[in-house]
Amino acid sequence: MASQLDEAALYSAFDTPPDAIVAFLSHIAQSASLGPRVRVLDMGCGPGRMLPSLVRLGWTVHGVEPDPGYRAFAQKRTLEMPGVTVGAGSLQSLEMEGCFELAIAVNSVFNHLLRPTDREDALHRMYRSLVPTGQLVLDLANFPWILDHFAPPQPRTADLDGRTVTLTPP
Repeated sequence: MASQLDEAALYSAFDTPPDAIVAFLSHIAQSASLGPRVRVLDMGCGPGRMLPSLVRLGWTVHGVEPDPGYRAFAQKRTLEMPGVTVGAGSLQSLEMEGCFELAIAVNSVFNHLLRPTDREDALHRMYRSLVPTGQLVLDLANFPWILDHFAPPQPRTADLDGRTVTLTPP
C-alpha cells in the first residue's frame, strides 16, 4: 500500500516559488535602510516556502504557523538552517513587541480573519512586533485586479515522492 501524502507536502508541491516575493521584500528592506541583518517575522509561514530564501539573504527569520502539519513541515524544511525558528501561533495570539525590522503576512493570511475587529487586532499585534523603524508588508486581496485578470483554474500536475499528483479545481 502506498504511503499517504500529507497536506503540507501537497501544498508545497503546487505552491509558487517565492523568488518574486523575496526580491520585493529585499527591496523594501533596502529602501527603508533596515540594514544587512534584518530580523523578520513571517506570520502564517505555512510549510515554510520563503524561510530558506530569507535566511540566504543573511536575515534572521521567525516563522509562525497555527496549523500543526504545516508547522512541522516548515520546521523539518529548516532544521539544519541557523537563523530560522518556527513556532506555533496565530495573528490573534502574537505577543511579541519591538522584535523585528520586517513583519510579513503574505499568501492571503489576513483572508482567514473574517471580522473587522479580528483584522484590526491582528494588524495592531503585527505593528507592535516591529522596532520603531520597522516595516509591515501585507498581502491583501485587490478585488478589481482579480476580476480584470480572472480565469477559471485549470488542473495542474506535480511530481511528489515519485508520484504524479494532479490538483483538480472544484
